[in-house]
Amino acid sequence: MKKKKLFFFILVPCILLLSGCNQNKDVKTMICSATATQGNVDMTLHYEVTYHGEYVKTVNTKEVMTSTDTKTLEAYKTQLEDIYKDFDGIDHYKYHFEIEGNTLTSTVSIDYEKVDTDKILAVDDSTDQLIKNGKVKLEDIKKVYEDVGATCKMQ
Repeated sequence: MKKKKLFFFILVPCILLLSGCNQNKDVKTMICSATATQGNVDMTLHYEVTYHGEYVKTVNTKEVMTSTDTKTLEAYKTQLEDIYKDFDGIDHYKYHFEIEGNTLTSTVSIDYEKVDTDKILAVDDSTDQLIKNGKVKLEDIKKVYEDVGATCKMQ
């Protein structure tokens, strides 16, 4: 009898531990990408979205703009900095813009499972098309990316 109790007390925690470790097994990725030219700027857009079920977990974007006109790149960078400055201080919402040579790289990383979505909505109320009840649905963000010309692939 003692062996059965000992087995039970060892087996149950092991099963719970192992099943908890497999929670990320169902996390999937959607990759969206596009290229575009606007004036004298060539753009390469890359969006990586992790999701579980129908809801987005994280979004990582990388937009690369290339131009021989450095003034144009500086103007884009200034516009991006003005747009994103209101997101400063929101935990789990990170962005960075950098010009190197004739290339401006913009990266944005958002962890929708941890970020305070109410703060995002307070900064930009147009995000209410994406954020509903504190969550972002995969189909909604996919539509946004496809509307800007991106092709999305589920992995």
